[in-house]
Amino acid sequence: MTRIRKITPIALLLLLSPGCAPPDVVYQYSTINALLEGVYDGRMTCGQLVRHGDFGLGTFNALDGEMVVIDSKVYKIRSDGKAYRAPSSEKTPFAMVAKFKPNMIFIIEHDGQPTLEQLLEYKVPDSNLPQAIRIDGHFKYVKVRSVPKQKRPYRRLARIVDDQAVFELKDVRGTLLGFAIPPYMAGVNMPGYHFHFITEDRSRGGHVLKCRTGHVEMQIDEIPELHLVLPESGDFLKANLSGDKSGELHKVEKQN
Repeated sequence: MTRIRKITPIALLLLLSPGCAPPDVVYQYSTINALLEGVYDGRMTCGQLVRHGDFGLGTFNALDGEMVVIDSKVYKIRSDGKAYRAPSSEKTPFAMVAKFKPNMIFIIEHDGQPTLEQLLEYKVPDSNLPQAIRIDGHFKYVKVRSVPKQKRPYRRLARIVDDQAVFELKDVRGTLLGFAIPPYMAGVNMPGYHFHFITEDRSRGGHVLKCRTGHVEMQIDEIPELHLVLPESGDFLKANLSGDKSGELHKVEKQN
């Protein structure tokens, strides 16, 4: 039996002087097509990134780990499956963050083990706006991955995931966070859901391949603005970013 309590809308009136309220925006550095093409070095630092958001995900230069941005802290989950605090000087080739301000909260209590896909289908509304999603609590099962740090000449991302390290976490507490991206944003970002996971003690995690939830709290933030920042130098300037890369993207996102 599944019981879901919804706490929404969150109505918070902030009495701020003009210009003080931060915009409700997804801040993104580079594009998903660039990452697929092997553009693995960027100039955006973690310190610069968290000025624009306290919540998000991405990767690090040379694909050295999966990025989790949670509560303004940046964690790197390397191919050993362990999470490390990333220094503010560490750089990223692709990342997206937001100042997380949920407008929907659900308390999910159930006796079964619904898959993440079932939970999302049941509770996340269809929207043409990007949505930031955070799920905290007990997870029955989380299958995660990371890839090893790369060396030049870089291979395409779809080939690198053949070397991914996969880890299975059972009966673990933690946070699953990510974004739901509308289909029309293909090429700029990854259409559909993209999630990373980190344990409550911030010791393990990775890119989510499969998940079954326990008792959790789900928070959703619909975001009406996208701020896209593009690299001004390096491989990005000459990369082939055109064409349909959906087949490669599916392999990268779901290979398990």
